[in-house]
Amino acid sequence: MFVKWFSVVTCTVCFLYTIYILYSLGHFLSNHNVTNETIVSSKEDESNVSLLWPLSTDMTLAMTLHLLISKWEFISSVTLWKVDTFSNDVSWYTFTTLHVLAWIIIYSGCLMMDLSELAGLKQVYYKFSSRPCPIVMKSRGLLRYYMHMRHPSLTGFLIIFWIHPYMTLDRLLLASILTIYMGLMWTIDKEDYDYHAHLVKLKQNELL
Repeated sequence: MFVKWFSVVTCTVCFLYTIYILYSLGHFLSNHNVTNETIVSSKEDESNVSLLWPLSTDMTLAMTLHLLISKWEFISSVTLWKVDTFSNDVSWYTFTTLHVLAWIIIYSGCLMMDLSELAGLKQVYYKFSSRPCPIVMKSRGLLRYYMHMRHPSLTGFLIIFWIHPYMTLDRLLLASILTIYMGLMWTIDKEDYDYHAHLVKLKQNELL
């Protein structure tokens, strides 16, 4: 009898903890998406949005993400796949190379963006120096691109999420939620692609 009750309590606690993690992650993603739309739309009506909003929201999202990471617990009892990277040098170098490549893709994409504006620091600086919001000086094509995809890079994140030697149930849950979020919220089209390709070509011509 005691064993049954203990099993029920354990399952209930695990279920509630999973709901808590999903709620925290959902709260992070929803706030992140609302923030991006608010920042871009502020070009049309700057008076309705405080210029300090992006920085304060970024700090809140960072604390939420830190809380999620610090309270995360591995579910080692359920493993989809496990590749030995300790005794197999080939597998270790393979996964390490892929993850380094993924981070290079992400960082190279960040270098092409205005990171100070993305973090909200430029808005604060421009506010205290009596300048207009920096987003109003962005081109229409760039603003359209920001509305569809604010951060790089889909390929880099997919590599980090899914190409991993140790795929537990909790990692599968995290990777699935973030992948679904990117698939639904990052909606770039051919016009955005052409705009980005044009910028890359201009950069290449400047370097030649």
